[in-house]
Amino acid sequence: MVRTINLLLVLAFISFSCMTTASLSKYSQYTVSQAKLLVDTGECELVSGGLNPNQIKIGWYGSRTYETTKLSELYKAIDTYVELDNANAFVLIENYPKYAFTTLKCTE
Repeated sequence: MVRTINLLLVLAFISFSCMTTASLSKYSQYTVSQAKLLVDTGECELVSGGLNPNQIKIGWYGSRTYETTKLSELYKAIDTYVELDNANAFVLIENYPKYAFTTLKCTE
């Protein structure tokens, strides 16, 4: 019972965090920690890439890397890959001017 309540609180926090985080993307953006929890609970599944930050940064297992100084260009590319993957969310690792991301398919 306590585990269920804790899980609901964490999921509520994730939903609130995503609503309050400004993003230039039309898709949901999660942190690695949020994505791990969502995958563990079955709310999301990985489409391309993994959830190990070090592997995401170097583009392993289908993660993508992108180098730019323009955030609008970055998010346009992310939106394109999310659509190509038939996904609806992503995890972004920032290491200016290099970025890396992985895509997720989450229940709505």
